Amino acid sequence: MTELSELYGLANVLPSSTAKHLNDVIDDIVSLPPGERSPNVRIWGDPNATYIYINSFQMQEMHWQGMTNVTAIDFYNSQLSRFPSFTGMTKLTHLGLTRYQFTVIPDLSRLVNLTSLYLDNGELETINGLEALVNLRYLNIWNNPLQSLPPINTLANLLTFSVHSNELTELPELNGLFSVTNFYVYRNQLTSLPSLSAMALLRYLYCYENQLTSLPDLNALSELYYLRCNDNQLTALPDLTGLEKLRYIYLHNNQLTAQAIDAILVQLANTNTPSNGLLYYPGNPGASNDQRSTAANTAKTTLTDRGWTITA
Repeated sequence: MTELSELYGLANVLPSSTAKHLNDVIDDIVSLPPGERSPNVRIWGDPNATYIYINSFQMQEMHWQGMTNVTAIDFYNSQLSRFPSFTGMTKLTHLGLTRYQFTVIPDLSRLVNLTSLYLDNGELETINGLEALVNLRYLNIWNNPLQSLPPINTLANLLTFSVHSNELTELPELNGLFSVTNFYVYRNQLTSLPSLSAMALLRYLYCYENQLTSLPDLNALSELYYLRCNDNQLTALPDLTGLEKLRYIYLHNNQLTAQAIDAILVQLANTNTPSNGLLYYPGNPGASNDQRSTAANTAKTTLTDRGWTITA
């Protein structure tokens, strides 16, 4: 069966004593006459169940009853047209939904124990209640037509902030995100980034393929290791002096001037950067080697002596 939009599950179809795959349940039920079917999926299951996994069933809606001990849910390729109701599932720590049709998540605020949230390859336009998820550690919302995010300053435990491949035009304030180590906002429509100064633990900053004309101050990011901000409209970078762990820098296809590239080279050479790093900046107006100043050429020699690869 390739499509599922109607399924009615009774308690005796999902007995608590015997594990049964959902596709077996479907085979049991779809033979019912149309008049005896429900227009959406409603499941009563083992109240002690802790994990729900559903893959490649094109259901329109999903309703759960009596499954209050579930801690993890993954729906793949389900084509849900309405965000499921998880009322009562207060123990839920992981929620993953892929390839869905719903556009709105009305309220996540009751899922206060969530530590990981994955919403990808869907049609999501609006999401509410993120600020209540104070235990969240992994936020992954990507490949949706999402244009804005609600406030998230309360997410002090967040480690991964991944909202790439959406249609975001701006980000909310991020000055409460003290624990973030991975920051992925690439492939959006951002023209600027808010302050990142609270992210003292940040290691990976991916903001490529946006419309950024500048970056915020990076001096507080002492753990920064990987900076990828290519394919934007950057004319200069903030001061990189003191970022001693910065090793990989991708700046290609921006609007960096010769003076800006000279400054980057000098700042890196004057910092105790790691050996065997990489600086990549082709496709900028000031990229060609014949535009390098004497100080910049000296800086390039210093960096290459440390094992750096520098590509113009």
